[in-house]
Amino acid sequence: MSASVRLESGRLARYLFIITGVLVVISVIGDAFLLAADTEPSKATAHAVLMFDLDAEANGPSFFSTGLILAAALLLAVIGRLKTHRDDLFARHWQLLGILFVGLAFDEFASVHETMIRPFRDLLGGRGIFWFGWVVPGAVFVAIV
Repeated sequence: MSASVRLESGRLARYLFIITGVLVVISVIGDAFLLAADTEPSKATAHAVLMFDLDAEANGPSFFSTGLILAAALLLAVIGRLKTHRDDLFARHWQLLGILFVGLAFDEFASVHETMIRPFRDLLGGRGIFWFGWVVPGAVFVAIV
């Protein structure tokens, strides 16, 4: 007896949209709470807010984002595998995309691009678009890909 998996894209998209919406609402409420507070929040409160802050790293939203990128990598790998079995000319392109998405997921999880901000900001003067120093190596990466 074989088991089959049926992926219902509409249902999946709704779930992902709901999860994303909930994370956004929690982040906004947390930020509003901190901004409206008359006193310095306790460490526990600040930590709880940080765990859902969309502008922070190594927390719930970044874990969710990492999972989405890994899911995309898995789908790209499956497509690459199917294309290989069909002797498709672009099979390796799909496989390469899968590998690139694994790298993007690692970057999201480990905050690798964040380590580039300060050195490139200092190198480029840190004004305008160069305030976020990772933009330069990121643009080079995008141009290569």
